[in-house]
Amino acid sequence: MSYQDINQGQLSNSPFLAALAALAVTSPNNVRSLFLDNGDGTFTVRFFKPDRTADYVTIDRFLPIDPESDLLIYARQYSTVGNGRAFDDPANELWAALLEKAFTQWLASGWVSGPVVDLKPIGLSNRYRDLAIVRYEDALNALSGRSVSAKPVTTLSQSALLNAVRTSSPVSFVSKVYSTTLGAEIVSSQTYTLVGYDTLSSTFTLFNPWGLFNQYSDLADPKSNRKPGEISLSVDQIIENFDAVYGRV
Repeated sequence: MSYQDINQGQLSNSPFLAALAALAVTSPNNVRSLFLDNGDGTFTVRFFKPDRTADYVTIDRFLPIDPESDLLIYARQYSTVGNGRAFDDPANELWAALLEKAFTQWLASGWVSGPVVDLKPIGLSNRYRDLAIVRYEDALNALSGRSVSAKPVTTLSQSALLNAVRTSSPVSFVSKVYSTTLGAEIVSSQTYTLVGYDTLSSTFTLFNPWGLFNQYSDLADPKSNRKPGEISLSVDQIIENFDAVYGRV
């Protein structure tokens, strides 16, 4: 299990997948513990209510695919040459896609609300498209029982981020809406996850849920890396290109 297994697919649900990536980096065993294989082609998956008590859903193994390409439509995995793996490729890692399906089903329980419109929260249902309006803090809480809120990225410091790396604390960032100094490389209004630190360059590595081998990041041709799946930035560059940070930093 690795955050590198994640590739966003056709849903605009980067907050949910960024939360998955954050937990895959900081506490992979806890992610594994969410699953119970029932031995009959189904999984029971544990989530956490806002009060941190456990709740469960059961799903089967079937995942939505594109009939023309045989690729998973939503969370998927790409091969190292940038082509999607067919749904039945034995090399696939399906944990992210299965969690995405289980969480979609769990949304119907009512424990997670959508954005507030006209002073009322939008109700969510068990439709994949509703994942696109799930907030990062709700996803992280449901997946791990941890509470987190957004803070302005201007509050960041090098020491706080280093401490998050050392203590395996999940941290994610929301990129700015408008173009930035690194606009050609960073997806706007996208949630990225902190996955590492390079001591030689003093830069932090951020993961884009589009994945390492997305259609805009052909690693075989570095000159075409317009939207790389990972990007290394200094604290100043993070502050310049992102609006908000989630985590204990």
